[in-house]
Amino acid sequence: MLHFPFYRSHGIIEEDQVNIGFTGYAEYPMTIIDRSDFVIILEGRIYNIAKESLESALTTLAETMIRSHADGDGDGDKAVRKFLLAAEGEFVIILYDKARGRLFIANDVMGRLPLYFFADGDSLIVSRELKFILPFLPQITFSQDGILEYLLFGFPFKENTFVDSVRFFPPATWMRFDTSTGKSTNGSYHALNIDACVKSGGRKKIAEEMRRIFMEGMTDRAAWVDQKKTIVSLSGGFDSRATLAGMMRAGISPTAVTAQSEEESSAREVAGFMGAEVYAFPQGQIENARPFAEIVFLKDGLDCHPNLAQLYQNLKELREKFGGDIVYFTGIFGGEITRHSHITAGLSSLDSLARYLLSANDSYKYSTKKVAAIFQVPEDKIREHLRLYLETFPEKNTYRKYLKFRHEYDTRFAGEAEDRNRFYFWTISPYFALPFYQYCMSIDENKKTSWLFRDFLFSIDPNTCKAKYFNYGISLNRPALLRCLAIAEGLVRHAWVKTGLKRIKGILKTWKRIIIRPPIEETRVLADIRKELIAGLEHSKPVQDFFVNPGLRALIMNEEDTRGLDRLRIVFAYMEQATRWHTMFHETGNMKPQRPSPRT
Repeated sequence: MLHFPFYRSHGIIEEDQVNIGFTGYAEYPMTIIDRSDFVIILEGRIYNIAKESLESALTTLAETMIRSHADGDGDGDKAVRKFLLAAEGEFVIILYDKARGRLFIANDVMGRLPLYFFADGDSLIVSRELKFILPFLPQITFSQDGILEYLLFGFPFKENTFVDSVRFFPPATWMRFDTSTGKSTNGSYHALNIDACVKSGGRKKIAEEMRRIFMEGMTDRAAWVDQKKTIVSLSGGFDSRATLAGMMRAGISPTAVTAQSEEESSAREVAGFMGAEVYAFPQGQIENARPFAEIVFLKDGLDCHPNLAQLYQNLKELREKFGGDIVYFTGIFGGEITRHSHITAGLSSLDSLARYLLSANDSYKYSTKKVAAIFQVPEDKIREHLRLYLETFPEKNTYRKYLKFRHEYDTRFAGEAEDRNRFYFWTISPYFALPFYQYCMSIDENKKTSWLFRDFLFSIDPNTCKAKYFNYGISLNRPALLRCLAIAEGLVRHAWVKTGLKRIKGILKTWKRIIIRPPIEETRVLADIRKELIAGLEHSKPVQDFFVNPGLRALIMNEEDTRGLDRLRIVFAYMEQATRWHTMFHETGNMKPQRPSPRT
């Protein structure tokens, strides 16, 4: 688990039945309170508790829980629930009661730090990285549901992972483990339900309330940042410039970083109006890049795409230039909750929602027909699988279920991307702060337009609106243009309008490929991926054992959609790496993990 030269391992508890420790760089946020009767550990940050009060608050929480369990009352459960619901940040808490041999684990209400676990009746293994758990498994069995869902949408549903017996730790979850019995229990301390009442009020009133809540969260984060070096990822779009403006209004003066790309000039224009320094890191200069399979395994098969090597190179360069003690702010999740053209019409039932999600030609979606062919299952069975998943959502309204689905996608897909950055330095996005998220999700979706976000930007700092919006190349200080854009954004909120536009776009793209031959480089890349996948089918035993469809070779050779080929490539690479990792520990005697029973 020592992924980089600047990582170190730290043992916290090493006993016969309990082993707790972590690996990471020196600046990674860990708070450890070790007393004679308990250990409480906080990984991550709670922003709305002052630094000087944090240790006292954690100690009080631990003492209350231990005293409550000793007396047999429920005050400890109430106290921890109250604490977790009030704590605003991204964190995992672990409490170990030394006297009774009991362990308690919980994550934050939004689940912003991915966490995985394995429980088999007498043992519990929990880790921020799934790969750490693999050596402890008697054998690896890959999950058809998890991999099918990933190929379709880019993320496994609910608690699913690529591995059958390893589960994802859902947001707002607690888990207990008793070393005397080996039994574990878990539950949820909060159900995120976005079936909330729609907020009323005009555009400017809503934008002002967004600003107020956004700045409350940013002020808390600014107080925690203190004297640390801060950088902000900046593009020519909306979300990152709001993050920059909020930081500066909260008293943080960050360096803006951007890529040397077509957006660089727009990012520099935004930074110029805001008075921020800019650093642009080069692209395409990857030295000593890790092999693709290792990059896939580093993030446990998730947040993976062909350009990931470049992103890791950028992160490495930022750490080398600015140091490991930097705090990296981003605009991730911003558009997803504030203005994306989510569906508000055209869906009459849960079944119609499932059909829409499976037929939508969105950028994250791979063909349902082709996934059905890969797994040799009827498309109706896949639709029923998705419908049952949507049915588990607490929301009753069909359109709110759609929003929850997108939230699940953001948590598992974009959340893994945010977590990727933390391999190098601490990363913060202000948009998934629970109060801001809850307010944004209570706004009428039809009011979430670029015009509304422009007013939100203007309320933070009018300078943010002096630079054009890169995505559309329009001025943000021309109401007539914004009004027309808002009307257009409203039109595509109907399911069938959006579907029609996507289909037209797909047809145009197909005709373009027919009339204008793809660049030689693109053709070569596709050929290389196909060759790599065929090699996997022919030589990788885990791939052969899982993908038993004799027609998969022909499907790969005829596939033009890079989404499907890229995801298959990721799955193949992950299977091979995971199996090799598991085998290495089990066949090498001095590396085989010892599992006293019970063990945490």
